[in-house]
Amino acid sequence: MTEGNSSNFFKNIIGNQVLIKLNCGEEMKGVLEALDGKMNVALRDDIGLVIIRGNNILYITRTEAPAQKSK
Repeated sequence: MTEGNSSNFFKNIIGNQVLIKLNCGEEMKGVLEALDGKMNVALRDDIGLVIIRGNNILYITRTEAPAQKSK
């Protein structure tokens, strides 16, 4: 595990493919578009833009390696 805090983790996964596990057991996959301090997220999936309220989220994990930044 790399050093840092959760704030840095979430800043680094915006724009990447993620898997979100919901409290009800469902899983959602898509591109993380936005995230706020209450863990509310905007996720772009096959349907379109989905807003998920933070208290419904069990965990968020990245499903692909981070994109390489070009110089």
